[in-house]
Amino acid sequence: MTVAQPAVSMSTKTNVCFPAVKVGPLRGSISGHTHVGHVRDDNQDHLHIDPRSRFAIVADGMGGHDGGQLASRVAADAVADVIADALDDNGASIHDDVLLRAFQSARDAIEGEALRDQELASMGTTLVLGALTGNGELVVAHMGDSRLYRLREGKLTCLTRDHNVLSELLHAGILNESQVATNQRLAHLLTRALSPGCVAAPDVARCSPEPGDLFLLCSDGLHGVVDDAEITALLGRDVPSDEICDALIEAALEHGAPDNVTAVLIRVTADGPQAH
Repeated sequence: MTVAQPAVSMSTKTNVCFPAVKVGPLRGSISGHTHVGHVRDDNQDHLHIDPRSRFAIVADGMGGHDGGQLASRVAADAVADVIADALDDNGASIHDDVLLRAFQSARDAIEGEALRDQELASMGTTLVLGALTGNGELVVAHMGDSRLYRLREGKLTCLTRDHNVLSELLHAGILNESQVATNQRLAHLLTRALSPGCVAAPDVARCSPEPGDLFLLCSDGLHGVVDDAEITALLGRDVPSDEICDALIEAALEHGAPDNVTAVLIRVTADGPQAH
């Protein structure tokens, strides 16, 4: 008999790992780790893992100590509630209208907190969701600059596009890759995030996972200081997922970790003996 694992939602320095569960013809396991970093006094990142419903969320809050922590937590919890209900009702797929409703619910939760306390009016959060559906699809939805990567056969691909000024200028062709290093300040100016009064429309992507795929959800506390080459090397290590999460966090810490750092891994294997 398989015992259903409870969901975990946290913003403390900790690591959590859940065994693989069947997802159509595949199996998916989830591990996650979040750390305050070297500079911040508090962790405004928040991760939510629901192994039973096979999804994970990373949110990176902003708006001061109380505002950032609250925004990331209530947004992640609101999205998780909608997605868990959808997967319980129809685990085969998650339709775009469900994703829109989930992000609108998160926006409403943040607005409700801001109405109760005007000092929280400037709070907001990024959020990235990765969900494995019963038909063997990975659904990705995000707002802000928290990312979701896929490692497949040694190649790292980012499945999200940052919602910040630097990314928008690159996408429009106004800047090129050679100008990124001298314009990094623009990466901190978000063009879309969950906040009071925002239009809560996430970008949505879908892909078909293959056995051996490893998906990384992370905040900019990781991808902002650890480059793609190092992330690729760490994800490619033949060790359990929780050890890879630890290594990713440690890499960010070795690079100074000026921000909170969160990493969540979704490992996909063939339906058979469970992989680490």
